[in-house]
Amino acid sequence: MMQASKFSASEHRFSLRRAGTAFRWAVLVGGLVAGLIGAAVRAEAQKASSKTAGSAAQELPPIEEKTLRASDGWPIHIIYLPSPMKKDGPVVVLLHRQGSNSLVWLRKRGLARLLQNAGYAVIAVDLRKHGKSKRKGGPTRSARRAGSGGGLKRADYQAMVARDLEAVKGFIYREHQQQKLNMRKLALVAAEMSCPIAINYTVLDWLKKPYDDAPSPEAATPRGQDVQALVLLSPDTSCPGVVTARAIPFIKARPISVLICVGAEDSDYVKNAKRIFQQLGGEHQTVRRVYYKAYPGKLRGTDLLGKPSIQVEKLIRGFLDKHLKALSGPRYDWRDRRSPLLK
Repeated sequence: MMQASKFSASEHRFSLRRAGTAFRWAVLVGGLVAGLIGAAVRAEAQKASSKTAGSAAQELPPIEEKTLRASDGWPIHIIYLPSPMKKDGPVVVLLHRQGSNSLVWLRKRGLARLLQNAGYAVIAVDLRKHGKSKRKGGPTRSARRAGSGGGLKRADYQAMVARDLEAVKGFIYREHQQQKLNMRKLALVAAEMSCPIAINYTVLDWLKKPYDDAPSPEAATPRGQDVQALVLLSPDTSCPGVVTARAIPFIKARPISVLICVGAEDSDYVKNAKRIFQQLGGEHQTVRRVYYKAYPGKLRGTDLLGKPSIQVEKLIRGFLDKHLKALSGPRYDWRDRRSPLLK
């Protein structure tokens, strides 16, 4: 009995040692497995995070700088923010005031980025003799003056309408044909001097009749009539060689929406803004598509932007969402804009 007991105790101690060793191995292996699983989970999480970040980057295409060529050879510099919506993306062209340039729209959390985030294709333009839209040459006094809008003549303002913006429209057409945006949904945002430029270009665009390539005008390939909305910040009513007296009644008779913003204490520009608003129908509109908004203070043009207390950008986006982005139906859908007559 004693021997059996001794054997049993010895065997028991051996079993405990073996169990302890097995337990330690289990803990070690379990730790290794847990570590491997944890590493795998972290790797998958990082991969998923990278994919998400990659998707976000793809959703918001990078900013591009381009130089277009006006019909008279003048270089027209633009900053282009492509639409993440591709062929469904409406287009907004941003026009600076005199003496400024396209960078005024590219401030941090500025209008250009806000609109691109909302699905718009955005094009900020340097009108001729502003920003980078100037003839090549050394850094002479006259060249520097030209880059800040100096030395502008009557013919320059007229060329901004007939040549600069036509070059921009040509670029928009090429992007449209590549299904990167929808040129049928086009808006112009202008400040001060560029307001009469935008107003007159809208008329020029709407005077372009469709190609005679279909049984009815509705089915014909459009050549123009793409500007559907205007945003005017502290508008001038004219600049040398470019007036709005005849253009505004023309716009009033078309389905074009207009938002006018001004500083309430900026008396001269309040007068201009109210005059344009009244000429476009004012408070007597059958269908509401023209808006007037005066903000506290004397802020003028693009100085109205970037002010959290008034959030003009938010108003502009809401206006464009309603009167540009939301346009629907066959007239506003993407379509091939190259006429069969040209193929």
